[in-house]
Amino acid sequence: LFMYQNCSNNDNIYLGGTNGLVVIDTDVSSDDFKPQIHIQDIELNGKTSPELLEKRKIEIPYNYTSLLVKVDVNEKDIFRKTLFRYTVTGHNNNTIESYDRTLYLPSLSPGSYTIEVVCNTKSGDWSQPAQLHIEVTPPWYQTPSFIAGLMLLILLITMAAIYYLFRKN
Repeated sequence: LFMYQNCSNNDNIYLGGTNGLVVIDTDVSSDDFKPQIHIQDIELNGKTSPELLEKRKIEIPYNYTSLLVKVDVNEKDIFRKTLFRYTVTGHNNNTIESYDRTLYLPSLSPGSYTIEVVCNTKSGDWSQPAQLHIEVTPPWYQTPSFIAGLMLLILLITMAAIYYLFRKN
């Protein structure tokens, strides 16, 4: 039967359960420390590239085989499991939540992408984002200059064929 209980003298919460008595301290100070997240390493095709890490905008070829983005968090409690949210915006917008500090991108179609990484704080909020801009270059036959040149060549061949037919008559 439930009966109303008086408050404790020291503002603790006492709960009884099958495994014993649980005491919850309500005088816990809230920590306003916001962890800082930054990109620690970038691996392209299995090789660490320090020159890619210095820039926040990288350009990679269309035929790359793997891209790893490793992140690090500067926070007080090093034993806390941190939840990361990776958001990849570009052609398709994807959001991945993981406890893993590594984002693996096996293939991206040619185009421009932004990777944004945030982590959760002890209070349940999200940290300030760390961003990385990626430009996946298209193959030479998909570049605008090649397509424009091909269209010009087709136009010239068509004009030459028409000129030849009118000259023949």
